[in-house]
Amino acid sequence: MNGPLVSVVMPNWNDATFLRESIPALLEQSYPSIEFLIVDDGSTDDSVAVLRDYARRDSRLRVLVNEKNQGTVLSVARAQAEARGEYIYFASADDRVLPGFFEKCVAILEKFPQASLCWTDPCHFFENGGPQYSRRTALSAAPAYFSPEELAEAYRSGRLTAPMHAAPALLRRHVYMDAGGLLPDLRWYSDFFVTLVMVYRRGMCYIPEALTSTRVQAQSYSRTGSAQKNAQREVLTRLLDLLLTPPYRDVVPLVHKSGVLSYFGSPIYKLASEKPEYAQVLNPEFRGRARYYSFKHGVRRMMGPSLQRCYFSVRNLFKSKPATSA
Repeated sequence: MNGPLVSVVMPNWNDATFLRESIPALLEQSYPSIEFLIVDDGSTDDSVAVLRDYARRDSRLRVLVNEKNQGTVLSVARAQAEARGEYIYFASADDRVLPGFFEKCVAILEKFPQASLCWTDPCHFFENGGPQYSRRTALSAAPAYFSPEELAEAYRSGRLTAPMHAAPALLRRHVYMDAGGLLPDLRWYSDFFVTLVMVYRRGMCYIPEALTSTRVQAQSYSRTGSAQKNAQREVLTRLLDLLLTPPYRDVVPLVHKSGVLSYFGSPIYKLASEKPEYAQVLNPEFRGRARYYSFKHGVRRMMGPSLQRCYFSVRNLFKSKPATSA
């Protein structure tokens, strides 16, 4: 195989229905130098049989099976411990990787070795199919590298609003590991935290194109978790506490300057009134933006699928470039 190895890590729990769509999309990528580690997290459907059938047909795929359900973050940790690639991609069993993702991301990361990861335009589709809604981040008209300071300024000015997460990104593995990997205490925000730390240390590459697509589900892990007020408060508190510990203090000035944490809405600013130390991380300049996000998140939680489709369609008119149909 030519080029650096890419390790694809995928946790799976009872997603046999989607595996027949997500696995071929990964194995048929134009970039061939990959290893594919899938952890089945105690599924009760026929997931294991489906996975082993694919593994028999393609030697790049390895199946690990948890005897009982361990949760997403611990399942990922099991697979990443065996990953050997220079780059790592965290795939979801119910999402899609679009053609050219690995080839294009590896190419620009090889060009900019200082970059921590390659970010592509976020894209969504609904659980029962239909069109894909691609949001153009529009940081640049062509693939480019952005320094930590440039990214902080993009967030501060509102030019960049999409929260950091791993779904549309290929990560440089050693930078990811240096940032602590996915931390179980942060649960549904574990990938947000590690990617934020990575880009505020090393910057990132950006490709102005949708190369992955995330399935919008009413009962997803992140939606269900963040809707629980007390659990959400615990996770946000842990996130702020971690930023103030020695391993992560180096990124605090840019986190404060950028206002990136305003995405979590007013609840995260309420925590600052209880613990003054959080003012080092939360810039009061962005309280208004946080209130806007609280309103936006609340409205979207109340929307049914039809209204959410309408929301994405309207957003596309203003912020997105055309996306292909499913």
